[in-house]
This record gives sequence, structure tokens and C-alpha cells, in this order.
Amino acid sequence: GLMLKTSYLKLLLTRETTDGVLLTRVTDAPQAILHSCTIYYGPLNDTLHVQTEISLFEEHILLRYLTANLAYYAYINCLTVQQSSISSNTVHFTPHGGPEEVHLEPEVIDSGSMKSSSTTRVVQPVSNQRRETVYPQEEHIVVMMSQRHMESTRYDYPLNSRPSTSVILGAVCGVVGFVIINVTMVLMVRKISHRRARQRRLQE
Repeated sequence: GLMLKTSYLKLLLTRETTDGVLLTRVTDAPQAILHSCTIYYGPLNDTLHVQTEISLFEEHILLRYLTANLAYYAYINCLTVQQSSISSNTVHFTPHGGPEEVHLEPEVIDSGSMKSSSTTRVVQPVSNQRRETVYPQEEHIVVMMSQRHMESTRYDYPLNSRPSTSVILGAVCGVVGFVIINVTMVLMVRKISHRRARQRRLQE
């Protein structure tokens, strides 16, 4: 049967970018035996991580909107139809930042560009200052994202079709950027930030 030999799953670091990384997934597991694949990533020195489902068809994974000059890790775990799991190696990377980051304005992403995602929305941080801003620890938000809105899995792909590269918007730890989270969490985060804003006003 297909499952006698354990399939391998490798994650390769293709290129670090100004605000993230381009990773390449290599596996010999036939798509027929895979049920789902999830990428886990986050800052190296943080206990929280982001996990998001990725398409079974894609080789290239682009993580974006991460903090420049911060060390991150990433790995992939796939579940087979028989519920056994295959894990990849862990890749370490550091987005290198760059001059173009300064011009990255949160307003550029509007609801129009998010049409495909009915279940998610973009949360903009309170401050629109440049990346040098250091937020207090409590402001950091790390999220588990649902990527089900990313192009539903199709089983009629020709095997030789080129894999699509989809962009995963990363959770940003305490810097200007975008966090895509489920609507229910948006409300929760809003409540917390209103409460904090009130506390701040009282302290002043």
C-alpha cells in the first residue's frame, strides 16, 4: 500500500524578504494520501505561534508582514487521510528589513482587496507610526488564523499544473502591519484595547 514507507516532508528556505520569507515545500507524499497541511510559525523567543492551513498543491509559501530583524521559525505538519502525521524540519529566518518598508502604509489594503475572504478582516494597529515604535509587551497579538477562505481545495487539478503561490499574511508582533483574524476574535481584541485605552486615560 501507499503507506508502507514513511513519506518525507522538507521545508527549504528560498529567500528572506524585507518583511518575511519565501519557503519551498518538498515532499514525496502523493497528494491522494494527504488530508491537510498546516504551517506553524512565530518569533523564536515566543511561546505563542501562528498556525494556518496551506493548500496541498502549493510548493511555495510566502510569509509577509513580519517584524524586520527578528528571528522566526517555521515548520509544516501534514495529516494523511489515515490520520497519521508527517512533520517537516524547522527553518529559522530573519526578515531583513529595507528602505521600502518605511513606505508601507496600512491604508493601502482596503476592504476591496479582501473580497475573497468572507470570514476574515484586517485589523490595523492603533498607531500608524514608523516601525521604530516599540509597543509595550501587552500590545502584542499573536493569532491562530483560519485560511479556509484561501482558494478552496480542488481535486481536479492536472498533476503537472504549476503550484500556486499564495500569500499568507503573518501575525505581526507589536509593529505596524496587518493581522488577519477571525471576526469573533476581532471583537474580543477590540474590547481589550478599549479597556486598555480607558486605563491609559485614567493614568494620564
